[in-house]
Amino acid sequence: MDDIDLLLIRELQGELPFSPDPYGELARRAGCTTGEVLGRLTRMRSQGALKRIGAVLKHRNIGFYANGLFVCSIPEERIDQAGQRLAGRKEVSHCYRRTPYPDWPYNLYAMIHGTTEAGVLEVVTDFIVEENIEHYDILFSTEELKKTSFSL
Repeated sequence: MDDIDLLLIRELQGELPFSPDPYGELARRAGCTTGEVLGRLTRMRSQGALKRIGAVLKHRNIGFYANGLFVCSIPEERIDQAGQRLAGRKEVSHCYRRTPYPDWPYNLYAMIHGTTEAGVLEVVTDFIVEENIEHYDILFSTEELKKTSFSL
């Protein structure tokens, strides 16, 4: 990893340039070509130094004020198919499996976004009826915390 790699990582930890060619803008800032930027990012990803480049949607800024973490218990033999169906819903941004524990028995989690809590509850109700789920909970967000990660 050299100074250009570090500069690219620092640039990507902020916001991508709002431009028709954001990688070209990064290349200009780094003093190299767009091809070199893309090559470096590909290399860093293949070496495990870069996990991903992704958008962070600020749900509340676009009207999604009701955001609930839905958790439920599903038998292992059904969890993959049920999780795929849940993840396929347009209101779901994250859906994943977790290890259950005696005091927290849930193994399927999904973040559901809606304009109202009633809308989120409707998605949950449809899913629990379709999948015959008995054990579940919904944890609604009360505020949006600053979305950041480790920075160099």
